[in-house]
Amino acid sequence: MTSKARSLEAIRKRLEAARAELDALADLPLSAADARERIAEWVDAQAAQFAPERTAAMFQSPRMDSLPLRISAYRENDVLSRVDTAPLLCWLAGDAIKAKLADALPEVADVPALADRPGIAERLREEIRALEIAEEIAVRRAEAAGESVTRRAEADPALVLAPGAQLAEAA
Repeated sequence: MTSKARSLEAIRKRLEAARAELDALADLPLSAADARERIAEWVDAQAAQFAPERTAAMFQSPRMDSLPLRISAYRENDVLSRVDTAPLLCWLAGDAIKAKLADALPEVADVPALADRPGIAERLREEIRALEIAEEIAVRRAEAAGESVTRRAEADPALVLAPGAQLAEAA
């Protein structure tokens, strides 16, 4: 393998690694701090859906046929209806629910904060673009030296067709 081929192979390996890192970034679990923040937002949103005024007003009704906080499930085609108790429970015991859920979070390896991820993704996209340019330059150098080189099928046509001076300037 010639030095030009080795150089091209090294660029392609770095390109593959940067793409894999970018793809994996979206699927990384949240940090414990971000997860706690998400828990708090969810519990608060659920609690905000509960309308204590409406429930309290039931007690002022001249007729009270049933207990106002009874939770009923009815059979429809042999399937029990789902009753969402989250708003009531989060309104009643929001802080306790936040604490219990936060305590139940699994340990996560060192992951970037959610707020940092767009910047990391942008840096990786810039790195990928720079590597794609370096790859095209390496391909052209190898071809100029008479070596047989195959371009990746997903190579950017704009780079493949770019004039050499424009490519060198972009690098």
